[in-house]
Amino acid sequence: MDAPQAGPAGKLLAGLIVVAVLVAGVFFWGRVANDDRLAMLFTTLWSGAVLAGGYLATRARTELRVPMAL
Repeated sequence: MDAPQAGPAGKLLAGLIVVAVLVAGVFFWGRVANDDRLAMLFTTLWSGAVLAGGYLATRARTELRVPMAL
């Protein structure tokens, strides 16, 4: 049985969740690190983790690929 399709509100919510998680991580890791290079490293790793999570989430829900990528 296929998963139900996400409507416009679900697609908007998925995009906003990605933005919120990415921004929260950037602020958190930027504040935790006491060195500029370390902050850049943590931010890069966080962005990669969000990208990997988005990829895994959209493998099952292909209709969310565009909203989550924007």
